[in-house]
Amino acid sequence: MFRKAHNFSIDRNTQINAKNYYAVNVVQEPEPQAKEEESLTDFLLGLSKHVAPGALSNSSERFDAPKCHEHTRVAVQEEIFSWITDGEGDAEPKKMLWITGPAGTGKTAIAGSVADVCQEAGFLAASFFFSTFARSPDRRTKGRLVTTLAYQLCQHRIFRGCLPRLVGAAMRKDPIIFKRNLHEQVEALILNPLRECQGRYDPLKCPKVIIIDGLDECDGDRFQSGDGTNQHALLRDKALAQDEILSTLLHAANDSAFPFLIIVASRPEHHIRRFFSAPAGRMASFELFLDDKYDPDADITLFYKAKFAQIRRRFSHLPASWPGSYALRTLVSNASGQFVYAATAVRFIETPTAPPQIQLECVLNLRAADGSPFGTLDALYTQILKSSPNSMMTIRWLKTYRWLDFMDPHKTFCTAWFFNRLFESAAGEADIMVGCLPSLMRVPPQDDRVGDYTFYHKSIFDFLEDPKRSSAFPAEGVDMSEAWTKQRIVRTLSCTYSLSIFQHELTMFSGKGPEAPLPPEGDRRFFTSRFFECLAVMWAKRVSIFPCPSHYEERLLSSDVEWWGREAFKERNFSGLPGHLFIMVHEQCRGYSSCRPVCKHWRKRLLKTWAEEGKLVKPTAFSLLRDRFRVEDLSDPYFLVDMRSSRAR
Repeated sequence: MFRKAHNFSIDRNTQINAKNYYAVNVVQEPEPQAKEEESLTDFLLGLSKHVAPGALSNSSERFDAPKCHEHTRVAVQEEIFSWITDGEGDAEPKKMLWITGPAGTGKTAIAGSVADVCQEAGFLAASFFFSTFARSPDRRTKGRLVTTLAYQLCQHRIFRGCLPRLVGAAMRKDPIIFKRNLHEQVEALILNPLRECQGRYDPLKCPKVIIIDGLDECDGDRFQSGDGTNQHALLRDKALAQDEILSTLLHAANDSAFPFLIIVASRPEHHIRRFFSAPAGRMASFELFLDDKYDPDADITLFYKAKFAQIRRRFSHLPASWPGSYALRTLVSNASGQFVYAATAVRFIETPTAPPQIQLECVLNLRAADGSPFGTLDALYTQILKSSPNSMMTIRWLKTYRWLDFMDPHKTFCTAWFFNRLFESAAGEADIMVGCLPSLMRVPPQDDRVGDYTFYHKSIFDFLEDPKRSSAFPAEGVDMSEAWTKQRIVRTLSCTYSLSIFQHELTMFSGKGPEAPLPPEGDRRFFTSRFFECLAVMWAKRVSIFPCPSHYEERLLSSDVEWWGREAFKERNFSGLPGHLFIMVHEQCRGYSSCRPVCKHWRKRLLKTWAEEGKLVKPTAFSLLRDRFRVEDLSDPYFLVDMRSSRAR
């Protein structure tokens, strides 16, 4: 073809250039299969933005989630697997299974282990594990349940020929489908696509089961919206959200195009039991209650034996006979079928504050309250908390972290690192408060700014929030947590108390100069940013920071207001923060009398600082008059319109 051709070259785009000759290869269109794979990838990428990845059974968030110990809960798992594989042959086949039982009986461990086995066998269609203590707020609410299930279904090879395309079409048809109620979502994203897919896949090769765990830990919409002030409304909203989930799952299970079984694991809360006891729920489901029928004592015995063998290997001074048959029988009896007791007891025995044999004696000598179903567990929790040098302060620490974590559902600021910095009165206090609790919680490393306190089981807060169960300690309610948080916030603004590693910076803020070299600038900046985020959340939830005790008001008069004013404008993520700061100090002033000295001091210096920084056009007299009498809702910094306009410029 190129005989006698010369002065030519072949470039990397396969264009051939020669004197008096030019040829270009015809670029072939991508193979249809390649186009399809690319389209599938784009679709999954778009859907993944509306998914709760941490809720999947094999997610990184659940890397240390409880699982059934080897050779335990065999009878329970066998019954579940029998229903999954052969349940269609029952006289009255059921599409739903409710795994339930009291706190600590191992529901999540069973659900996790079943999910793992089903994943290996190709039976797992999808899963969603709710969690009260999850880092991701998406695992605490219903908002991403349906989309997360749909995402997992679309990834199965058997559905790839039709389901992703149909789900993608539903998303394009209704771009706000993700904001609709669960019934609408399951119809558009799961049921309608499955109806159109019928006949296009082999039912014998189809995955079999969807697993939903921790339903009772799902919160309602108020949790997301920020209304944390009415506990009764929150509980009612939570029950409504869980009822909506159950109704949606039942609706799907009763659809002939829906080929999957559904497992729901939860505590036997009243509204959940009412749902499964109603005619519609009873007809479609059966209940697996974790009681003595499944011989939990034998499983707990196996668990203890395995754990004590591990302890003996670590502590070579322990004899092979330790802990002995009497101790083992006592521990099994004390557990009363509650795996949470067994797991907590073992973690306490392993705690390095004393040799294992001494820790074991402490557990064996505990006496439970008569007549309480959680008596032995409560006695164990009491013993662990009393091991703290200041048990009441430790309890306050835990309760306040829980309250502040609840107030911050989107996890914008409440990490263990920030919480410790805000609440410590001296460096290292946090280690003393929670260092004795490794049997109850996992504490992130000191240099981990984003890690949370991770509690092994929510029953610790069931115990702390029930005055009868925690009667060994003086009762302190939610009001205490709120008051202590407000006190710590004001203390930080007053800049006269030392805050852990920030004590020198805070001395500097009040104009006294640093007493020692400052810690890394990044730590200071990170703390300040999180602190402003905390203020913004408190503002959004109508938590009034002022008034505060008189001695704090006196300290606020010596604060470096100018520094706080400049820092507030640096927070670009919270454009209304300067206005919120301006309003907060005025909240308790009366329109018919002179403002408090703190209000006058802070407002005068804030306005002066912002004007000097070129951030503020002086408010009009009318704006200041409206402000003085607080004419409008405090959520609108109405008198700072000029300030916002100035910022925009």
